[in-house]
Amino acid sequence: MTNKLSFIIQVIFVSILVWLLTTLLFTNEFIFNSGDDESAQVDTAEVSDGTFTGSAEGHNDQLTLDVTVENGEISQIDVTDHSETEGISDPAFEQVPEQIIESNSTDVEIVSGATFTSEAIINAVNNALAEDSGGSSEAIALEDVSDGTYTGTSEGHNGLMTVDVTVENQEISDINIVSHLETDGLSDPAFEQVPEQIIDTNSLDVETVSGATFTSEAIVEAVNDALSQN
Repeated sequence: MTNKLSFIIQVIFVSILVWLLTTLLFTNEFIFNSGDDESAQVDTAEVSDGTFTGSAEGHNDQLTLDVTVENGEISQIDVTDHSETEGISDPAFEQVPEQIIESNSTDVEIVSGATFTSEAIINAVNNALAEDSGGSSEAIALEDVSDGTYTGTSEGHNGLMTVDVTVENQEISDINIVSHLETDGLSDPAFEQVPEQIIDTNSLDVETVSGATFTSEAIVEAVNDALSQN
């Protein structure tokens, strides 16, 4: 009798352990979220009418969607590509876009059990709208800039960013990020790619880095601010 009871207890323990492991592996709700993201809410009043594409990192991979704006309001959100887990992520795809459209805001509730998918949708919408938020300053003509090194600043995702920009023979030859408060890891691709694009094209008309839109725009604006110091 004792051996039988012991066996039953072991079976129950193993069953509970398997359930916990399965939950941790396949349910977003039990995955710890650092709360760090690279997007911020955009005022739709500053966005022109049209359809904009944005992306963000989901639970399994990149999530991409289209956001349609009409008369300063979000009228439609279409998720065009994702790798989220079917079934688990479905409530987020059903509820989050609907909340955003109804409130005309990305300040909405995440769906319990699909935290990462919910946040990916919100971040992708913000990134899409940021593409036409009208926040960029007018680019400085390089032919008007003398040779030298200039310092510029801009507001990044988390705080002030400072850069040094070197100009030689009317061309940008070097961009050095002096200080910033951006999130390590998430912002790294922007710091690697955006200055390189600016130098290669000798222009501020460059592509933002997906998943690091605000950091990308802050780099461009800081470089522009530096050039305006001439």
